[in-house]
Amino acid sequence: MTLPLSPQSLAQLRCPKTHQALHLATDDEVLVWQRLEPETTQFLATEDGSIAYPVDDGYPILLLERALTNTDGH
Repeated sequence: MTLPLSPQSLAQLRCPKTHQALHLATDDEVLVWQRLEPETTQFLATEDGSIAYPVDDGYPILLLERALTNTDGH
């Protein structure tokens, strides 16, 4: 599934916590984030990979309470 956002719109999105740019997680990144939220298949991740937000039905959920934090350094 792709995001219903243009590349230009995606480039404008920022993490509400760190204000880093977000990108659609790669397949390898998805595997890491699925350890924390197994039912989700897409995520938007910060530039440094420390935080990810789930994408539900093609829409990013950029709420701090839904933010996932990568604590194992991957």
